[in-house]
Amino acid sequence: MLSSSTIKRLADDGPGLRVSLYLPTHRAGSETAQDPIRLKNLLTRAAAELEEVGARSTEIDAMLKPARALLDDVEFWAHQADGLAVLLAGGDLEALRLPLTVDELAVVADRFHLKPLLPLLSGDGRFHVLALSQNQVRLFEGSREAIREVDLRDIPQSLRDVVGYDWDESSLQFHTGTSRGMGGRPAAMFHGDGSPKDEAKPEIAAFLRVVDDGITHLLGPVDVPVVLAAVEYVASIYRQITKLPRVMAEVVEGSPDRVPLTELHARAWGIVAPGFSAERDAAAERFRSLTSTDLATTDLASTVARAMEGRIDTLFIAVGVRAWGRPRTAHRDLEIHPERQPGDRDLFDVAAVHALLTDARVYAVSPELMPVADEAIAAILRY
Repeated sequence: MLSSSTIKRLADDGPGLRVSLYLPTHRAGSETAQDPIRLKNLLTRAAAELEEVGARSTEIDAMLKPARALLDDVEFWAHQADGLAVLLAGGDLEALRLPLTVDELAVVADRFHLKPLLPLLSGDGRFHVLALSQNQVRLFEGSREAIREVDLRDIPQSLRDVVGYDWDESSLQFHTGTSRGMGGRPAAMFHGDGSPKDEAKPEIAAFLRVVDDGITHLLGPVDVPVVLAAVEYVASIYRQITKLPRVMAEVVEGSPDRVPLTELHARAWGIVAPGFSAERDAAAERFRSLTSTDLATTDLASTVARAMEGRIDTLFIAVGVRAWGRPRTAHRDLEIHPERQPGDRDLFDVAAVHALLTDARVYAVSPELMPVADEAIAAILRY
């Protein structure tokens, strides 16, 4: 799962050239057959660009070989999302399945081109849904555009895995039979209103605590909203014991096993969207309040320079807008080209990556959500 730490790792400017390939992909249907063809075409474009910047044919073949191996990998193409990033450097490959559609793009430069990934880190880009039911525990990663299930690895999938008996919400009781509860106690009954008796709650809490340990370890220090999808009493117990920093108060209530994924996505997005909009709108209003001072700028060259100096506090960039050129670090100025030249970088990408590396808040938004109309970049400075 993409995080700021992933972006920071990928932004490392080690030796050699980097190849960044982006393409839209499909989850199912006949259109999936076109996805490897798109990648093949992008690899052809990347090879031409590498040749233009002076790479030898042996170097080009070695750099692109891992991606070419994907072209005939049926299993790989059978499990795609809405977009794909293929990043190549020094014979190594990193492929990122993305829960959003991206434009086809091939960029060869001294660093990876990362701007298409930024919507997944910005205000309306990312949240999680943790679905807790009697049958299974599932975790989803979502954005405004899409949602996908995350592999939970060895995290317990049911109450039985932890406490030794089945949890049956539909009949509002634990199966008794020959199963015993923790410490050999008989399995407890639910009340008719769907809430467990007091003696059952420790077992449920024990189960949820083990789940929470696994989820917090899996997600790491990622401060994104988490929406619970569960019956209310389970959500209430989980909220009391969780170590996750941003569990939403509102719940997608009911058994998530009975909710179609599209509906789960829509209901969860309805919960998180107001908070995302409020954070972004507050940042935009703060920018507008500073426009008459030296702490706000919409100038591309100035913003790139301030980002390279670590002076950006908050940055807005418009998705889909590019300006090609090269930063000249020693002089903090730019070469800006009317058309892309070999080795050029998207200067919006330069600004955004440097801002992220210094822990700025970055919003990659559609042009109509920019703080100032007809401006593709806007920055609040720290000093």
